[in-house]
Amino acid sequence: MKRKLFAQLKIWKESLQKKPLILTGAKGTGKTYLALTLAKDFYKRYIYINYELQADKDKLAACFERFQLTGATSELTALEGTWEDGNDNGLFIVDDMICTEEILGVISKISKLYPSWDILMISGYSQTATCMINKYTTLKLYPMDFDEFLSAAGHEWYIEMIEESVNKNSSLPQIFHEELVNLFETYLIVGGLPAAVNEYINNENTENITQIHRDILYSYFYETDMKEESCALKVRQLLFTLPQQLSKRNKKFQFNQIRKGATENQYKDSLTFIKSSFCGMICPRITDDRISSYETGEVNYDFSAFKLYLFDIGLYHSLSKITGCEVKEGFREGLIESYIAQVLTGANIPFGYWETASGSHSLFLLRAAFKNDFPVLPLEIRTKLQKRSKLLGALKDKQPKINQMLVTTDEFSNDEASRNIIPLYGVKNIIDNLILFR
Repeated sequence: MKRKLFAQLKIWKESLQKKPLILTGAKGTGKTYLALTLAKDFYKRYIYINYELQADKDKLAACFERFQLTGATSELTALEGTWEDGNDNGLFIVDDMICTEEILGVISKISKLYPSWDILMISGYSQTATCMINKYTTLKLYPMDFDEFLSAAGHEWYIEMIEESVNKNSSLPQIFHEELVNLFETYLIVGGLPAAVNEYINNENTENITQIHRDILYSYFYETDMKEESCALKVRQLLFTLPQQLSKRNKKFQFNQIRKGATENQYKDSLTFIKSSFCGMICPRITDDRISSYETGEVNYDFSAFKLYLFDIGLYHSLSKITGCEVKEGFREGLIESYIAQVLTGANIPFGYWETASGSHSLFLLRAAFKNDFPVLPLEIRTKLQKRSKLLGALKDKQPKINQMLVTTDEFSNDEASRNIIPLYGVKNIIDNLILFR
């Protein structure tokens, strides 16, 4: 499968003064496959170690130490890989990396002793420490976006067609529009995890997709259970209540929907795990008095109220099916809102949400500008075509300079009143054109 991040991996490989690379991302996004593809296509030899699968961590540490001191590689080679001349070009891959100071210290020494060998570490957790920023290059792999899905499914010609339609703000012919709507609906079910996409392509149906997603979800529960049983239970409670939460008019996350008397403090560690493991995306509320600071880039999030989304739209769709929320009124709006959050996160665009005084309606606020306009952009989620928006009107009354962007499942309209209405399959292209203010 073609992945856009692969081009950045090749740039890293060709750079003359490269740092060791940490490839991060959520479970199931294809990090290991991408790293091994890079190794096989662009290196004469490579060594691959799965840190998590090594039952004897002391033996593995000793193995690192021998490699560090003498270049002896009998045990490394036994794990997996090839080795002939330690001074020749090669790639050292450490999968399921736990970035402790001890292991990072060994990695640092290896890079100094064998400068011709590149080092790539794969981690399922965010790396935010200062030492990581200064000493390592970090790339993050997200689920396959709609373009990558179209390419994998053999519909690559639609990618350029959508881009041209968005850039020219013009409608596609009805037959192409209907086909893209159908493909987009399939993407909402399958999502962007390679295992699910492969299943769909190979069998040309979505029958087994839910089971694939279920296995990935439960791998998160298993991982937290290995650390702390109570944390695993709370992570499960948080995730399994998401479809119910996002199907409500007021989509703000409410802990009392988990159980009566539940509080944020009781679930703080579980939320931290969901965020650090890339399993979920937290969207904070931006109140009226905070918009001015948001405009200038001085982000001051209000985490007393937030929304929570899963990292992959197909995963969310399957979770909704498992919990029975797929048939509930309001499910569609929550599904599309989750998709938008995934696209914004993948584009690395900071976002929050603004809501009316009643809290019954809300929209996304992006710290970005479209076509060099005002640096805060509202993005409203709709499932029906409406040319006027009371919600955007209420926001503009308080923020007159703000621009409008509407999202709908309907195709483009060429009349002036509808120029900001775009179909959902074109949302990613609009977001790709945003100019970020950092």
